[in-house]
Amino acid sequence: MADISNSTQSYSADMFWTDIQNASEYLNVTTHSLDPSGTTPRSLKSLIFIAVFFTLIVLANIISLGAFLVEKRLRTYNNYFIINLTILDLLIGIGLGIDIEHWYIYRYPFSQNACKVITGIFSGLVNASNINVVVICADRHQAVYDPINHFISRSKRKAIIINSLPWVIGLSFWIGYVTVWEFVVDHDNGSQCTQRFLLSPLTNMIQNSVLFYLPLAIIVVLYVRIFIKIRKTVGRRNNKKSTGLTKLNLSTAKDNEMTSVSVSSTSHTGSFSDIPETGSRDDTMISSSSSRNETKVGNIGQEISVRKHRICLL
Repeated sequence: MADISNSTQSYSADMFWTDIQNASEYLNVTTHSLDPSGTTPRSLKSLIFIAVFFTLIVLANIISLGAFLVEKRLRTYNNYFIINLTILDLLIGIGLGIDIEHWYIYRYPFSQNACKVITGIFSGLVNASNINVVVICADRHQAVYDPINHFISRSKRKAIIINSLPWVIGLSFWIGYVTVWEFVVDHDNGSQCTQRFLLSPLTNMIQNSVLFYLPLAIIVVLYVRIFIKIRKTVGRRNNKKSTGLTKLNLSTAKDNEMTSVSVSSTSHTGSFSDIPETGSRDDTMISSSSSRNETKVGNIGQEISVRKHRICLL
C-alpha cells in the first residue's frame, strides 16, 4: 500500500507540471491560429487615439482647402504656397490610414505589388511636402534680399509653376528609387512590406538624407540668412533713429542759441533806439528855444527902430 501511495503522489506531481506545459502550448497554438503573425492584436484604446489624430489631420486640411476654393480673396500669391502644402498634407494623412491598419493587424493589408506602388507614392508625397517648405523658405529669402524684383515678378502663374516643382521632384525620385527598383530586382516585400533600400546601410542613408536631412539643412541655412538680414536692417534703422535724434538735439540747441542771440540783439537795439528819441526831443527843445530867442530879438529891433523914428521927428 505504501508503494502504491508513493507512486500515486509522484504520478500526480508529474502530471501537474505536464498539464501546465500542455496548457501553455495550447495557448500558443491558439494565439498563432488567431493571428498569422503570431502576436495578439493591439488594444482598442490605442487604436481610438490614433484614429482621432488621423481624423483631425484630414478634417483640418479639408477645411483649409475648402476655404481656399470658396473664397476668391484667399487666392493670393502667398496662399498658393500654403494651399499646396495643405494638399500634400491631406494626401499624406489619407496615406497614414494604411500605416495605421498595418500597425494594428501586424501585417501589410495589401499585396506586394500594391506595397511597391503605394510606398513609392507615399514617400514621394512626404518628400514633396518637405521640399515645399524649402520652396516657401526660398521665396521668403528672395523677398528679403531682393524685395523689388520679387514684388514685380509675383503672379499666380509663377506660384503654380513653383509649387509644381515639389511634386515633380518628390514623386519622380521616390517612384524610381522604390517602385521601379523593386519591380526590376523583383524584391520580396514580405507580409510587412519591407522596402529594398532598408536592407543596405548605404541606400538607407541616402533615403534618410534625401527625405529629411537635406531639406532641413537648406531650411536652416535660408532662415539663418533671413535672420541676419533682418537683424542688420533693424540695426540700421536703430542707428538712423539715434543719429536723427542727435541731429534733432543739435538743431534744437542751435535754434535755442539763435533765439537767445536774437533776443539779446533786439534788447540792445531797443536800448539804442531810445537814444535818437531823446536826441530828437533835445533838438525840438533847442529849436523851440532858438525860435523864441529870434522872436525876442525881432521884437527888440522893432522897438529900437520905432524909438529912432520918434527921435528924428523931434
